[in-house]
Amino acid sequence: MEAYNEFLIFCKNIRTLRGRRDLTEREMAKILHVSVKTLSMLESGVFPPHTSANIIFRLSRAFQIPPKDLFSLL
Repeated sequence: MEAYNEFLIFCKNIRTLRGRRDLTEREMAKILHVSVKTLSMLESGVFPPHTSANIIFRLSRAFQIPPKDLFSLL
């Protein structure tokens, strides 16, 4: 159950951090090299099929924060 809660925090943080940078879903998806649908699913709490865990590192680089911080309340 804890892992699921951390995942939900991760999903919420993606949307929060994207909003703080005034990025649209399309702009963020382009930065991450994923589709808008994939990003939308992640922000909604769904881990899309065929999505690599590398998304964590791409998000970390894009937001310039350590990967572990993506799983903590911001």
